[in-house]
Amino acid sequence: MLAALVTPQVLGALLLTVGALALLLSAPRIPPPTPVTIELGSAEAVLRQQDATIVVVDELGLERSATHSLQLPEDQAGRLTAVLATLREASMLQGVWPEALPAPRVFALPARGGFLALIDVQVPEPVGVSVEQESALLRSLTLTAQRNGATEVRFLRNGRPTDTLLGHVAVASEI
Repeated sequence: MLAALVTPQVLGALLLTVGALALLLSAPRIPPPTPVTIELGSAEAVLRQQDATIVVVDELGLERSATHSLQLPEDQAGRLTAVLATLREASMLQGVWPEALPAPRVFALPARGGFLALIDVQVPEPVGVSVEQESALLRSLTLTAQRNGATEVRFLRNGRPTDTLLGHVAVASEI
């Protein structure tokens, strides 16, 4: 048994174990970072009566622009999210917006001369749309965002960058 303990393999393993223990015990202890405290504002969003422009594009490419007076939040992302929900309702009446497709979420990022609207289209299941219908949706979303203050518009699908809006029409997603 003693002969087996003095073999080079066992002595090498013992030397590596002692070295690892020495390194572990001599390593400086880094204290954990202090927890970050996030103060949440009021749960109720402050709404204010504001004018918003909705642009509905039909499958033939005809644009219909209308200004509505809506109760909207003060922040750009919340405002544009509410405006796009109104666009969804108007587009559903025209038969362009599929009922299975919910209104998108919007994130607002600072950009030159205004803000970049990052429109996140939530597609819970594949939505059957034609190329014309998807193109009309894309133009409606883009024009409505631009007419409501966005200087640039980019798209996400289910929170991730995407090449197409719903599978047919290419969109810009890089930030």
